[in-house]
Formats: sequence, structure tokens, C-alpha cells
Amino acid sequence: SSGYSRQHLEVILQLPPERKISQVGQPNGAIPSGAIPDGTIPSEAIPDGTISDEGTLLHVSQWVEDDVTQVAAQLQNSLKILRTPTNRIKTQAQQLYGWIIRPFEQDLDVASDRNQSPIQTLVFVLDGPLRNLPMAVLHNGEQYLVERYAIAITPGLQLLDSQPLQRQSLNILLGGAENAPSFSAVGLGALNNVGRELNGISTTVPTSQTLMDQTFLKTNIQQNLETTPYNVVHLATHGNFSSDPEQTFILDWQQPISAQEMDRMLNVSDPQRAIEHPIELLVLSACETASGDSRAALGLAGIAIRAGARSTLATLWQVNDASTTEFMVRFYQELTNPNTTKADALRKVQLSFLNDNHRTRHHRPNRWAPFTLVGSWL
Repeated sequence: SSGYSRQHLEVILQLPPERKISQVGQPNGAIPSGAIPDGTIPSEAIPDGTISDEGTLLHVSQWVEDDVTQVAAQLQNSLKILRTPTNRIKTQAQQLYGWIIRPFEQDLDVASDRNQSPIQTLVFVLDGPLRNLPMAVLHNGEQYLVERYAIAITPGLQLLDSQPLQRQSLNILLGGAENAPSFSAVGLGALNNVGRELNGISTTVPTSQTLMDQTFLKTNIQQNLETTPYNVVHLATHGNFSSDPEQTFILDWQQPISAQEMDRMLNVSDPQRAIEHPIELLVLSACETASGDSRAALGLAGIAIRAGARSTLATLWQVNDASTTEFMVRFYQELTNPNTTKADALRKVQLSFLNDNHRTRHHRPNRWAPFTLVGSWL
């Protein structure tokens, strides 16, 4: 088999109050499960373990929102500091695991051996303080969540068309800059390993086109996308993602590219070709989400959706340049396997970092946790 028949569970970590339980449908053939925070819908109206009209298993978790917000903020701050003791991160991650996952561990088949379990992937719909927090780092006292599941995020219950990435026709447009004039113009430092990153990827996937340094311009990106049906676009450059489109941008060699300009740049003018050859994966390897913006990850997802991209891989905060390069090269090495989903490829690289020797510091959650897949996990 192609490897795409594995089940996944969708974990719903917030639900707008006006939505009825019967409206929580099965998105595009997914097999979802949900955890709905206490207070979102009156808990007495939903017996724990209820099966909705669409076959969705629903759980009511007893959360105190202020507690979740406080611990999520503490964990996020801990993850951004390389020297934070791992035990502190695990303690905070265990508290969140207790609220988010533990109430329905049995339904998630947590205790089963991964290789024997039908549940391989968790897809989260996040809200509030959890939006910019990597679910991979949640910890049950014995292991991180990513050690048991592949993990993806989706911005809503209606998923994009979840078709598997065609590995046999992998065609990548690579772009990036190491020390662009646009970086210094806004006070950002050089990305000294971008050249090594793009070279490593193009070696792994020879059907790649590279726009590096002076050729890394908005017009060149757009022209390449108009003339060649790339299914992966990989941009290694500084950028910022916010729920405010005015604060969302990436930097080419010369200047910022706004969210609106990115929409135009990534959308080819031929609608038929956009349907037949969509961007399957948009990778933004050196960008970060806006500090203090709980909806910033949705801005990231929005760019992909408007561009017709089925999924986006990006970091929730800025990561060490050299380790990002290593991470990305390994990711594409995994992605070329036709039986590996995008979420599985991400998980395998995160595990390789987690199990790396301590001389590289790759094992620290700061180095592997921020990489997040938004959209289709296939």
C-alpha cells in the first residue's frame, strides 16, 4: 500500500460557542476526535464520551483557562531559551499534557506500540494561548508526544484537499539569501548557512531550481512559478508572521515582500494550472511568528491557503541557523520516501534531533520543537 491508509485523530482544542456538536463533521474523510474546553459548551449538555451525529467522539476536559494560559506562556518562554533546563520544560509540558491529552488517552491509543496502532497522526485545531505552542513537546512523564505520533496543525475543521505529495515528481523552487541588504536595513543579522541548506536540498532533490542572494527577488520567484509547475516552494530568509497582514512579510534580496505581495507571487495566473499543479508544500525555514501574537500561526496558515498551498512548514520562533540547515536537509531526505507523509517526515527528523548526541545540542527541544506543519499532513 502507499502508506496513506493510516488513521489519524483530530484533536479539537477549542470550539466557538455558537457551533453545535452536530456541526462538528468529519473533515474530508478524516477520523476525528475532540477535546472541548470546559465552558465552551455547557458540560452538562454533553455527556463525556458522546458520539455526535457524524461519528465524532467528544470529550469535555475540565480546564481553568487562566491556568492553561499561564503554563502555556511559561513553556513558550522556556522553549525559546536554549539554556533552559530540559527538566523544567518537561514539567511544564506535562502540565499541559494533563489538561489536553490525558483525559482521552485511551481513545488516542497512547499506550499501544506505535507500529501496531492504527492511530499514527494527531491533527490539532488550536485556539487561544495554544496556537503558537508546538504540540510535539507535550510530555506524559515518559516521552514527548512526537515520540508517539506524527503531528500537524489545521486552522479549522474544513481541511484543504488532503492529497498525498507526489514524490516521483518532486520539483522544488529554492530561494534564499545569507546577508541581503534587506536584512541590515531592518536590523536583522546574516543567515550564514543558507547556501549550505539550499545546496544540501538540491543534492537530495536534483529536480530543483535555486534562486540565491542577488537572484532571490520577488520578480524571479513569480516568473519561475509562472513557467514551471513546482510542487514545493522552499524559502530560506528572514520573515515575520502575524495575524495582522500589515506585520506579515518575508525579505528577498532587496526588500520586504508583504502578505498581499506573497499572495500574488505564489498564485500563478493560469487557474487551470493552479488546480492541476498546486503548491503542495510551502517551507519557510528562517521565519518566526510575531512575539505576543496568539493568532500569528493563523497568519502563516492564511498565506498557504490563499496561495492554494496544501501545507506549510515553518518555525514558531527563530532557530539556530546551522541546526535549521541540518534539520531541513534531513527533512527532504525523509520526504523523498514515497511511503512517508509530510507529518511523518517531520517527526522522523525531530526524533533524529532528539536522539542526537549532546555535543550538537540538537537534542534540546529549542532546536527541534519549533518546526510546525500547518495544513495537509499527507
